Amino acid sequence: MKVFLAEQNGQPHNGLLTSSRYRPFIGVSVSNRLLPLDATIKVLSWVLHTPAPVLPILIADEIAIINYKAFKHYSGGNCVKKVQGDAEKQVAHWQEAARHLPAEQHQRVRFVRWTEIVTPIYEQQTAAIRAEFDQGGLLQQAILSQVESFIRYTGKTVTTQRCLDLAEYVIQELPSLLFGIEVAGQQHQMLVYPTHYPTGMQRLIVLIRRSPAFSKFLATVRSQPLENNKIVQLIITGQRFEKPHPSLQPSVRHGQTADGQLVNS
Repeated sequence: MKVFLAEQNGQPHNGLLTSSRYRPFIGVSVSNRLLPLDATIKVLSWVLHTPAPVLPILIADEIAIINYKAFKHYSGGNCVKKVQGDAEKQVAHWQEAARHLPAEQHQRVRFVRWTEIVTPIYEQQTAAIRAEFDQGGLLQQAILSQVESFIRYTGKTVTTQRCLDLAEYVIQELPSLLFGIEVAGQQHQMLVYPTHYPTGMQRLIVLIRRSPAFSKFLATVRSQPLENNKIVQLIITGQRFEKPHPSLQPSVRHGQTADGQLVNS
């Protein structure tokens, strides 16, 4: 297992986590395949080097409805049920991994659903990001470029509607990526995102944080110093997928369709 940092590259080291400057949380996309159990245990064990009393595991369930509607042909109610089912599989998997840790570590793990991080500040930030996007400037270009690349990567057809749907997903996700999340009145600023391959979102975040063109925009949504925020992508490499626990089944992957040009839907 190796670590890919949004701001630097390097091997896992505990110094990043033992600093009280960062309070980590783990982000879990419900549509992702379950990680091998041994890799999940390693992730938890590494992140629990934090001195923070609680390690939140954020299950991105409600926001995933946007993603599922954009890629799958579910009615509204069935889409919600699918997301809920996949979320429960992820929770069960991470709970199983936590049970392999010493009790004093296991007891610090807390599962958080998306609705729990929707604070008034989060809503203000989301509204400001959406307003900036609607102006059609640089932020809109950056987000649409990101989602179009993602759609092409999945093999799905790129359409205007699908791009706009996924842009809303990014808009709602950006506050947590830029500023972290609040859990029980405590700010957790360092996102640890376990994945099998680097995602494009870290490039978008670095662009927004570092480009002078976004400085005015950041000033409108910033609620705390950015130097206390960091994204860590844990890239799981050199491992074959293991069969999940008998009671756990991985999410069905999106079907593949022909790629296409951007067209009006």
